[in-house]
Amino acid sequence: MLQLLRHKHVSKIIFWSLLILILPAFVLWGTGNIGGSKNKGPSFVGKIDDKKVSFGDLASSIMSIRSQIILNYFNQPDALNALLKSKPFLARLAWDRIIMLSEAKKSHIKVADKEVINTIKSHPIFNRGGGFDDKLYEYILRYNLGLSPRSFEETIRQSVSIQKLNDMLTKDIKVDDADIAAQYMRENGKYKISYVLFDLKEKLDKVNVTDDMVKDYYEKNKANIAVTPKSEGDKTAPARPATFDEARADIKNFLTEGEARRLSFNDSADVYKKISETMEKDKLSFEDAAAKLGLKMSQTDFISRTDKVEEIGEAPVLAEALMVLKVGEMSKPIPSRNGVIIIKIVETAKMDEEKFKAAKDEYAKKALEVKKNRYLEDWLRGLEVKTVLNIDFNDYDKYYQ
Repeated sequence: MLQLLRHKHVSKIIFWSLLILILPAFVLWGTGNIGGSKNKGPSFVGKIDDKKVSFGDLASSIMSIRSQIILNYFNQPDALNALLKSKPFLARLAWDRIIMLSEAKKSHIKVADKEVINTIKSHPIFNRGGGFDDKLYEYILRYNLGLSPRSFEETIRQSVSIQKLNDMLTKDIKVDDADIAAQYMRENGKYKISYVLFDLKEKLDKVNVTDDMVKDYYEKNKANIAVTPKSEGDKTAPARPATFDEARADIKNFLTEGEARRLSFNDSADVYKKISETMEKDKLSFEDAAAKLGLKMSQTDFISRTDKVEEIGEAPVLAEALMVLKVGEMSKPIPSRNGVIIIKIVETAKMDEEKFKAAKDEYAKKALEVKKNRYLEDWLRGLEVKTVLNIDFNDYDKYYQ
């Protein structure tokens, strides 16, 4: 850690065998040699404020993003591994981080060594037996983050500067009773909905994925297709690249489902347009317009945003739609596990006033956080449009060597 912590002795016995068992097994990918396209592509990632951002800058930012994700999700291994496996996702976050650091620098934000030390010492991943453990700290940096103490401390310094910038930008944001009530309803509201489902199963048999398509997908993505051999005793074999034969069935299923979802979404977009036109032309309700078009209409009892409707399957976007739609208003097509749905809120259950009053302070904090995050998201997107990108993060592997 900073020189002060790096040489400070913590007098306790560390049972390394126990420590190794307790630490989560992170599946990480390194930054490798990021230095421009393999096919003589751009020589730099892009420009921010007319200053070139090198592939080395992006690599360093990716390392910082990886560290931040591990610190935030170290006790949620499934979520952790899912986040760390997506190279385009990490590269996009890394680009945003560079933008924010540029703004923090322009705002002359400083972070003292003491703030860095306190941030590190307060994180539970580095604590054992009720306090900060310097040996555990060094171990995690070396074997889980792959960073030297000095590099990690600079990452923390940058993260604190971004947080200070965010606090400065949002210090005047307030919430009123309407904001708080809306947040309460987002999490606790119950809704009765009617919907049309474009069932994924009806499209699967209409999709023809050839062996050539499977082979082509494998060749283009084999660097990211891995197989984990069965465990032997107490040892878990490391993941290795999958052969074509090992990956063939999974790739075919993936491509088949993907095409079926595309067809379902195309159908839903066409039907959405027809329903809208019929409702406007004939002055009909959502249900009557759907019936006139010969569509099957279903309706739920009161459900919360976390309830699962068996026919629909998991639909994370449904929760967001329930938060913003008004009673009687039709949604645009919403993807779900079982296909695509178009919904209308038929009725909203009344708020439990007593429960709301008891929890109002809690939801005031949540509403304020949501409002700040939305402001910061808009602010960041406004900065993004002023930058110049030379690469497509979806094609990140072109630049990863």
